[in-house]
Amino acid sequence: MKFPNLKLWLRHNNKDYDITPMVDGITWSGDYKQAARTLDFDLLYPTNDINVSNKTIVPEVGDYVFFNVDGKELFRGIVWTVDVTENNQFIQVNCYDIAVYLTKSSLAYNLKDIAPEATAKKVCNDLKLPIGSFEAGGITYNDCALGKTGYDMIMAGYTEAMKKNNNKYMVRADLGKINVIKKGIVKVPIELDSKVNVFNAQFNETLDGMVNKVIVYDETGAIKHTEENTKWQNAYGILQSAISYQEDEDNVALAKKALKDTTKKCSVEGFGDVRAITGNAITLKVPHTKLTGLFYIDNDTHNWKNETYTMSLTIAFENLMDEVDIQKESEDKSSSGGSGSSVDINGKEVKAQFTAYY
Repeated sequence: MKFPNLKLWLRHNNKDYDITPMVDGITWSGDYKQAARTLDFDLLYPTNDINVSNKTIVPEVGDYVFFNVDGKELFRGIVWTVDVTENNQFIQVNCYDIAVYLTKSSLAYNLKDIAPEATAKKVCNDLKLPIGSFEAGGITYNDCALGKTGYDMIMAGYTEAMKKNNNKYMVRADLGKINVIKKGIVKVPIELDSKVNVFNAQFNETLDGMVNKVIVYDETGAIKHTEENTKWQNAYGILQSAISYQEDEDNVALAKKALKDTTKKCSVEGFGDVRAITGNAITLKVPHTKLTGLFYIDNDTHNWKNETYTMSLTIAFENLMDEVDIQKESEDKSSSGGSGSSVDINGKEVKAQFTAYY
């Protein structure tokens, strides 16, 4: 690759190798609903040139990779998949950062009066994951979390915090440590302009999924509550949903949450900037597709290929969060299964089962 500002290092058998000259293309990506960012690259490994193939350090699953741009580390992760094909001149390598272990490991806790950041610390400690910083949620909550992944446990606590303070949160690994950040707080200091650095943009809006009237029924069929958005009804007609009344729940809040606006999907392709990543906000100026103003990056894909650095962004009009529900004591607890090590959460002993990949 002819990108002098890029360096890709492979840690193989406890030795570090600069494999940048043998790499054909790099893709670095993230999504707000996925804990881990990914790095994919193609490594030259010709079947018809033994002199080149013998010099290639072939990555193995479990090796570490480090990706730097302009001297700054953007990615540190684990080789997760290696794909070698007989007639392919390149080895295809897929890597995840350490947040992947949160999604691949399950635990069982009975959480009582605990803060979201304390849950995050407990999960990371039990899974032996290095800790960065966790945003304070400002609340305590309960969660009979049996058989949840570490990621879902963390996000369930922060979902409860979001309901109180309206902040949006996400997990992000940085320099080999797990962090929980506020989503949408960091604004990328560039403007994506259709006349300057954007070469394609798409905007789609549909009524599929809209709900502008919600009726809450009890078990006898009697109406307990009605929630509606008359502005949407006047514009689009009535699109109604019926939900069951839930004991010990805020049914008004449930009804309000069930109201859904039109679905908007937006994407932008342009010249790359490594600061434009999932969880950050960015200013767009693409008036033909109604994309003018401040938007939130929900998905990003950065590509270095053929001497060109480009990026594709999925953006949102509102700041969204990957919401995970807590579990109640009365729910089925059989999902945890098996046996595991005994841990104590606020004085109550429960069984913790997890599988970590190191």
